[in-house]
Amino acid sequence: MIEADNFYALIIWKSFASLPNIKVRLLDFHFFLSIKMSSYFTEFTVDCLLKKLYIINLSNPRRVDKKNIRTMLSFFIKNQSDFIDFDFDPIINSSYNLISGIRIHRSKLLIL
Repeated sequence: MIEADNFYALIIWKSFASLPNIKVRLLDFHFFLSIKMSSYFTEFTVDCLLKKLYIINLSNPRRVDKKNIRTMLSFFIKNQSDFIDFDFDPIINSSYNLISGIRIHRSKLLIL
C-alpha cells in the first residue's frame, strides 16, 4: 500500500487518462498523494521509489526495475508541459550519466 503524506489528492483526469500505461499512472498518482503545494521541491530517488512502488520479484532483477523507474521519470521530464501543476527537475548522477532521482514542485492547484 502507498503511504501518503496527505490524505487527499486532486487529479487532473485529462492528463492522468492520457498517460501511456498503468505503471506511469501509478507513479503519477503517488506524486499526487505525496506532494503538497509549496514553494519547495520534494525529492524522490530511484531507490526510494523502488521500495515504495515495487514488490520484490525474484525472477526480475532489481536493475530491470530501476531501469523501468528511470524510463518513467524520463517520460515525466520530457512531457513536463503536459503536467500543468507540477514542475520536474531531474537529479543526474554525473559519474554514470543516469537519472538517480527527481525533484518535484507543485506550484499551483487547478480545479477545472
